[in-house]
Amino acid sequence: MVDNTPLPHDGLPLARLIWHYTDGAERQTDLIYGLHMRDWWTFIDPQDEVSAGRVAWTGSNPFAQDFGSQIRLYHVPLDNPRPEAKVQSLQWIGALSPYAPLLVAMTVE
Repeated sequence: MVDNTPLPHDGLPLARLIWHYTDGAERQTDLIYGLHMRDWWTFIDPQDEVSAGRVAWTGSNPFAQDFGSQIRLYHVPLDNPRPEAKVQSLQWIGALSPYAPLLVAMTVE
């Protein structure tokens, strides 16, 4: 099986986080490849560094080992675009690309 999916590149939009506020307003935060995160397979993109996040976990599993790879998850802190307003909900929307970022957990302050 040949996969013709192009490799991800810096600047590629991966997802959008929509902030819904109790006053009816909305704001958006785009999640960008190379800025917030990279591919979780290190054999696809061995570079770890991003400017708006950091590698939070690195590990392996039998499938990754078959490829001589590790897998990783990124910690991506995001600021509320309207910190003075009360957030009612958050909406996660995947970009129209062959890449789908994985949201493992979210915490708020």
